[in-house]
Amino acid sequence: MDVERAKNGTQIAVAFASLDARLAAHICGDEKEARDVAFIRQFLRDHPLDAHLRAQLLGHLTASGFVLDATRKRVLLLHHGKLRRWLQPGGHGEGELEPRLIALREIEEETGLSASDLQAFPDEQLLDVDVHPIPARPGEPAHPHLDLRYGFIARAGALARLSEESTDLRWFPLGALPAYADSSLLRAVQKLKA
Repeated sequence: MDVERAKNGTQIAVAFASLDARLAAHICGDEKEARDVAFIRQFLRDHPLDAHLRAQLLGHLTASGFVLDATRKRVLLLHHGKLRRWLQPGGHGEGELEPRLIALREIEEETGLSASDLQAFPDEQLLDVDVHPIPARPGEPAHPHLDLRYGFIARAGALARLSEESTDLRWFPLGALPAYADSSLLRAVQKLKA
């Protein structure tokens, strides 16, 4: 058991070192994103074995994806049932250490679009980084999500479907996002437009 725990700890350390290097190289879109990148890098140092686990109640890494349609003119957003906001698909890891894989799994769970329906855009690197508060719920205190965000393009003809977690799913023109979209969503979409 100790050998397995040590092996797991080594895998986590390698994954977090790689993530820290990617965060250090990430070009931030504004001061808030720069603060969020610094916060996550420190969080990884402070929580070297469990920053990715939902059980870490001080916060935890999450991943999400901004999906453009094949024309690159619309972005897919879902209306989150619990948070009651328009958001990109994403969420918690289920043991994965690579955030991009979490984003791909969450996109499939929440929209039905599989990895074979998507290509990285503009590349496989981080598109955006955001730390945001999640309100308390029964059995779960308020905590921050340390969200690592990626961009994707859906292949022509790929069909998205609504999941049970959401109340709506829509393709929004890049220039006509929901009126109350938060600033981090707007910042990430601006990056996709550029």
